[in-house]
Amino acid sequence: MTIPEFLQTDILRFGDLVVTVGDAVAGGLTFIAIFLAGYWLIVRVLPRFFKQSRIDAADRRRIRLSALMALFFLIALAVMRSSGINPELWRVGERVLRLSLVAEVLFILQLARLLDTIIELVLARKYSRRHREDGLAPARNASVARPLLYTLAVLLLMQQLGLNYTLFAFKSGGDVVDFKLSKIIVAVAVVFGARLFYWVLTQLALHTYYRRHRINEGSRYAANRLLAYFIYTVAGLMAIEMLGVHLTVIWGGAAALLVGIGLGLQQTFNDLICGIILLFERTVEVGDVVEMDGMVGSVRQIGLRTSLVETRDNVTVIVPNSMLITEKVINWSHFDDKARYKLQVGVAYNSNPQLVKQLLLEAVSNHDTVLAHPAPLVRLVNFGESSLDFEALFWTKDLLEIENIRSDIRFEIERLFRENNIVIPYPQRDVWVKEMPPIPPYDK
Repeated sequence: MTIPEFLQTDILRFGDLVVTVGDAVAGGLTFIAIFLAGYWLIVRVLPRFFKQSRIDAADRRRIRLSALMALFFLIALAVMRSSGINPELWRVGERVLRLSLVAEVLFILQLARLLDTIIELVLARKYSRRHREDGLAPARNASVARPLLYTLAVLLLMQQLGLNYTLFAFKSGGDVVDFKLSKIIVAVAVVFGARLFYWVLTQLALHTYYRRHRINEGSRYAANRLLAYFIYTVAGLMAIEMLGVHLTVIWGGAAALLVGIGLGLQQTFNDLICGIILLFERTVEVGDVVEMDGMVGSVRQIGLRTSLVETRDNVTVIVPNSMLITEKVINWSHFDDKARYKLQVGVAYNSNPQLVKQLLLEAVSNHDTVLAHPAPLVRLVNFGESSLDFEALFWTKDLLEIENIRSDIRFEIERLFRENNIVIPYPQRDVWVKEMPPIPPYDK
């Protein structure tokens, strides 16, 4: 008997299922190859990954279990495909469900679970390390990859199961555009992929660049927002293309639509353009302390149409972006994080000016938030009608709490003046009468 004849020899026959020597040999070799590769991966590679990534015991068990399950289903699938041992489980018309398809579905699900766990731990470790470098509390935020992985898994399963149904169709420019289930899932995967790419780019990759070049928080926010607009716009256009809709049709319809609604939404478009200008020019950035229309607050967010300003009363004010461009806005912290403020006080004319200067410097310098450099300064600014007018100037970085700081310093000034018998006079006016008019006699 020749080798080909020997390999064609039947060793198992069960109904329509026939297993030959060649099928058994192919299945055995496939099993050995995948088993050795899996053994090397689980025994050699995973421990190194655990050590380098500092994975705890619970997560190690979870990864090993997912890896073993994925390896088991992969071996079963490969053996069935290579040996031809692929019994039929279910048949409806032309649709046939075989054992290999079940193994393939389970393998895809386990592989998606395994990749999700590994990527989650890697991203969580890097994100937590970034928080520690910034002096923030440790954070674990890594579910950003999960939607993409499971969407791709669903897409593979749907293609393997033959569930690519056409939901609806319409004509566009002479062509028929059909919305199939697979196209919708691919479009969703593109959006999730853009979300993952943006998160990794801004939270991990660019963060190192920001720290190395000491880029302030406002500039980081502006750059990240511009990247978000660009990435999501490109992803949206790609998703539309994946659905089978030609962008030329959208541009034509959008041009006609913009002409119609442009006048009605003129202010809205103005705010949109101003939002983009703010992000590019960075005249106002996140974290800046601004003053407009008598309101002082800190910029918390610069959106595409409006910005959020948090006042000293912890009230969030929604400000249209056009106001930050066209109106007069005082930015207290644009070029520097400190600002100079002043306090005015008047003392009686019989007071010692040098002692007053010394007490004012002491009251200002003793406050915790007043900077030592530049040093506080006291000026005699005017000889008033009722008092000697002094001005105390000081620098601080606590811009939002300046009114509380001024109040504390005023309390301290009043205490020091009282201890040193320095009088803050009331407004007074001396009246000199040159000639007293005669007093008329009093008649009873």
